[in-house]
Amino acid sequence: MSDDTSAPGIHSNAGYWDSEVLELAKRFYYRPEFHPLLLEYLGTNGAARILDVGCGTGYLARLLASSVAGASVVGVDGDEKMLTLAEQILEQEGLSDRIELVRSDAYRLPFADGSFDLTTSHTLLCIVTDPEAALREQIRVTRKGGVVSAVVCFCHTDNLPHYHGRAPLPGNHRIDLLAYRLWQVWRQTVRPRLLAIDHTIVNQDLAWLFRHVGLEDIQVNGYLRMVAPGDDRIPIETGGPYAIAMQRSELKRIEQWRADHSEELADNGFSEAEFDELLALKRARLEYLEEDPARVREVMEVITDPLIMVRGTRPTEA
Repeated sequence: MSDDTSAPGIHSNAGYWDSEVLELAKRFYYRPEFHPLLLEYLGTNGAARILDVGCGTGYLARLLASSVAGASVVGVDGDEKMLTLAEQILEQEGLSDRIELVRSDAYRLPFADGSFDLTTSHTLLCIVTDPEAALREQIRVTRKGGVVSAVVCFCHTDNLPHYHGRAPLPGNHRIDLLAYRLWQVWRQTVRPRLLAIDHTIVNQDLAWLFRHVGLEDIQVNGYLRMVAPGDDRIPIETGGPYAIAMQRSELKRIEQWRADHSEELADNGFSEAEFDELLALKRARLEYLEEDPARVREVMEVITDPLIMVRGTRPTEA
């Protein structure tokens, strides 16, 4: 889900993804062999009516619609650009009759009580300012005995470092250290403030939150999301453009962070000189790939992001 300044509880510049880059990333993030486990973790068994809250470009909604026999899927997001791209992809993939897209924020879902067998979300509860309120609204629209589930990332903790490959560029080894240090400082200072949320407890207490709001049969699973565009199983004509798009997106994000928060980041340990060095290295890497996308095999960047899948059942007596 992209952030939308018209929706309460989501701050611009805190959780934003460009719609095209988000779609590209989702296509790479989940290896196909994991899809059956993902569907099991989210609780899709026996679900005929499924709601995906914060659907973004509709990647998860499409996976649900194409994998769960006979299910009808509704995707909700507050970002019109995301939904526009989602509609285009649905038409291209012939899924328009299986998925309904609705623009709404996560706190005021436009559905009657008990409308769905399964309500799920993907990296939504870790960017809204009031995850409990969002979760309670998901419970409201889920039938008694139905399932509520969520995927959340480790975006409020130190995460794992990215592995930035070893393209033959001067000082390339510094990208690993500088990029990781910037993400640490950002996650621990600026991002929690923008989201008005305590970054030290969100992921650790999510399972507790599911129990706190009254859900039963709590189940917690995990997945190490990983993408390596230089993997030989990925064609260069696919992996190269993906790597370039992600490099451009990350460069733009770092430049924006510097423009908006350089003083705060410097006060917490990431200096202007380090910004200069990191941006120079990132620009050199981008230029190197743009000259020849086949160099993605040399760069062999590996991006990792652990995910938590939590699910619970709405009590039949409530």
